Amino acid sequence: GAATERLPDTTGLPDEVLLQRVQRPNYKYARLIWMTGAKLRLVGTDEATSYEDLEQALDPERVAAVFVPAHLDDEPGALPLREVAAVAHDHGVPTLVDAAFLNYPPPSMRRFTEEGGDLVCFSAKYCYGPNTGGFVVGRSDLVDAVAVVDFTSFESGRWAIFGRPFKLDLHTIVGTVLAVEEWMEFDHEARWRAYVELVDELAGAVEGIPGVRTEPRFFTMVETLESEPVNCLVVHVDAEEAGASAADVERSLHESNPRVAVHRWDDTLIVAVDTMLPEQGPYVCERLRVAFSL
Repeated sequence: GAATERLPDTTGLPDEVLLQRVQRPNYKYARLIWMTGAKLRLVGTDEATSYEDLEQALDPERVAAVFVPAHLDDEPGALPLREVAAVAHDHGVPTLVDAAFLNYPPPSMRRFTEEGGDLVCFSAKYCYGPNTGGFVVGRSDLVDAVAVVDFTSFESGRWAIFGRPFKLDLHTIVGTVLAVEEWMEFDHEARWRAYVELVDELAGAVEGIPGVRTEPRFFTMVETLESEPVNCLVVHVDAEEAGASAADVERSLHESNPRVAVHRWDDTLIVAVDTMLPEQGPYVCERLRVAFSL
């Protein structure tokens, strides 16, 4: 309608989006809030958020939504989603949740609405769908509001569509739907076993190379390393013994055709396999051996 047509002009509209200050340093996507003309308002201190902090900020005449990055729900000092949503609902303000990659195990995806999220956003790429696809769940009126500003067809009707620059093609929509359906039916235990097999294959390719030590690990979506479940090979490189530094190996892999992309932390390489197909294992093994032989 008229309000969405004049965005990012929010004059006369509730246009503040609340985010806990304690979550802001680890949430790099908060800048996207400004794209619509909304104002980001940080609540609480650098150490913690109290109920009083949130309640005092929740003026429904000024606040459009409370925003919760779900992967930071356990951030020390942060109020969890369930408590944030309860306070926000008492003031008639919806809670929006970024749950982009929190789709495993699949039944856990329901917990965000069960804990009070009014609109929850997921990314399709974490279901092995289109990189530019995604979907929202939650209150039907808010889902409908998202659809109103989206653009997938001809522009017609009384109002110009805010989402025209972000248009989706039908292939992305179909790909997203199929990816989510397959994700719900996938044999995830077999998926994790396949990762272990790929990691073992890669480890065998560099076994015996002087100055190279490997270990199977779990590379999380917030880019930390944990023990399990295994989805990557961590390669520690002693440049003097190996005759090549981790940076040299990374460069060689990057210049391969097809390119092999890895993460590098100083003298350590992280080869993630959760986007690899089993038949790609031999090629990556070969490129690793070549990179260490330069």
